Amino acid sequence: MFTMIIFICISFLLIPTTTTTDVGGVILQNTVWTKVNNPYHVVADVQVPFNVTLTITAGVQIIYDNLGDYEMLVKGFLKVQGTNAERVVFNGSAATNNNRWMLTFKAANLTQSSIVNAQFIGPKQSVGLLEVPNGIPLNTGELIVDRCIFTGTQINTYSTLFDPSGTNPIPALVVQNSTITDSMVSNGGFNSDPQLIKLLGNQLQNVTINATAHYNGMRMSNCGGGNVSIYWRGYTKAYFEINDTKLTNVSVSFSPFYGIETYFTIRRSTLLNATIHLIGPSYDSTVNHLDIICSKLTVPGQIEMATGSIQNSTITSSGNQTNTTGVFAGAISIVNSSIFAFDVGLSIFAYKDPMGIINNSNFYKNSVYNIMNLGNSDVNATGNWWGTKNDISDTLYDYWKNINYGEIFYNNFAQSRIEQQC
Repeated sequence: MFTMIIFICISFLLIPTTTTTDVGGVILQNTVWTKVNNPYHVVADVQVPFNVTLTITAGVQIIYDNLGDYEMLVKGFLKVQGTNAERVVFNGSAATNNNRWMLTFKAANLTQSSIVNAQFIGPKQSVGLLEVPNGIPLNTGELIVDRCIFTGTQINTYSTLFDPSGTNPIPALVVQNSTITDSMVSNGGFNSDPQLIKLLGNQLQNVTINATAHYNGMRMSNCGGGNVSIYWRGYTKAYFEINDTKLTNVSVSFSPFYGIETYFTIRRSTLLNATIHLIGPSYDSTVNHLDIICSKLTVPGQIEMATGSIQNSTITSSGNQTNTTGVFAGAISIVNSSIFAFDVGLSIFAYKDPMGIINNSNFYKNSVYNIMNLGNSDVNATGNWWGTKNDISDTLYDYWKNINYGEIFYNNFAQSRIEQQC
């Protein structure tokens, strides 16, 4: 009787026809899909339970269409083993209902699964890590997605859980050495603690990134490409890091609600033609933070931040400098950096101490002012180089031009341009 049940379930899962192999149902034992039975047509949810492995070998083609919003749900193990010459193709181009992912991992040991040399074709969402608060075990470990191609789709982690301590182990989706085009990368959930996404060594083109997380966030390293939009708006914290990356035409917009913290860090990176807006609706200088470290940014307008730092970095205009401000900030520290070729290099709106320290930096070729102090606090800007103008005070806007604002102290100024070190 037991043998008969297994036979019936497997027959339902793999139904070869003259043109396709229909797949759906629960896989009850380790199974291998090969290209001999191509294409595999998903006609119902495919489910991989605990301790069962589904292996998909090179050249397999899997089709999702408009018959239903079906997924492959993995709680066991999935091995996608494509090659550069014969990728495993997940094709969701004909799908019309796209609320679920092609591959969903839930309550899984992610480290035991892997996706290598696959291609995901949207608009159906591609890979997702899911957690919901119904008492089931959580995802653990990291899912490695390597040397894949994503086109017109979405990569997601999602959670409705919230860990106020931020101490639980962090499951992660790692997408590396891949090409992502015309797609979205997102982690989040309302008031949630989403699973970490790492983007490592990828090429990005026309990509939108939604980075929402209380403690985990999203990290990008050694990536390249252009036309990348990074945004977040909502009720939860946002953490995002860019490391050792070069991108062109970048838009960053974090607009939280009152009192919600956001943290954005740029390290050892080059962002060309970058627009950065990191100020909430209250202009609260305690909750929105940007750090720019050992990086080069060219900007068409201005970098807006409530609080943060610029260290060993260069910020310059990417076009016509008329009516431009390089950095518009609240409490900010600037060390060993250069801001030049704007109308106004730095505009400060801090209304309370501490404002931060600005020293060992270069402010020059800013046609109207090097620094404008539009706050009540005084600004410590000693030890900087102010360009070749004879009267430094002419390049500063502070108390001595409008007594509603604080002073800018610029003594011990440098006689020549300060070399940056990183």
